[in-house]
Amino acid sequence: MQNRDIEKYSQDYINNEYNFEEIMVHYRRKKVLETLNKYNPKNILEIGCGTDSIFNYYKNFNKAIIIEPSDIFFNKAIRDLENHNIEIFNDFLENKVNLLKKNHNFDFIICSSLLHEVNNPDSFLKDILKVCNKGTIIHINVPNSKSFHLLWAYKSGLINKLGNLTNTAIKFQQNTTFDLNKLTQFVKNHIGGGV
Repeated sequence: MQNRDIEKYSQDYINNEYNFEEIMVHYRRKKVLETLNKYNPKNILEIGCGTDSIFNYYKNFNKAIIIEPSDIFFNKAIRDLENHNIEIFNDFLENKVNLLKKNHNFDFIICSSLLHEVNNPDSFLKDILKVCNKGTIIHINVPNSKSFHLLWAYKSGLINKLGNLTNTAIKFQQNTTFDLNKLTQFVKNHIGGGV
């Protein structure tokens, strides 16, 4: 993941040119909050908080940690959450695995709209699994490479093939595409479970 230009990504991400992303952030957050409220976890790790950490909305926890490599997003999280007893690291997950494994007992890990961006999703998921316990719930969501708007773009001739990286995805330094079947199989290959 460290080969990415995180600061350029941060600037591109907050650029208002991609207003559809704001809509997607809203719905991803809504789904993460539904899942949090369903399981009511107390010790939570958020990997990559972006411009708006889930902890700006979810308060029912005992211990929360955020790992965020972007200076821009890290500094915003610090400002937003300064009085919320949340530990925030300005780093990549792989650099904090040993610390997290030794000192924390997570019952919930959030990996929201991130897996498709990392250089090596296999290695990244293995790092996530290293900080899990037997009962840890991992919430993973990614853009659907067979979403309605991409199916429409394909049928309209705007893109040549489903499952390829779009120009926007390339601009955001994304590396992988997932549809529901591909994500399900990816997770099963690593942990033998479902989604």
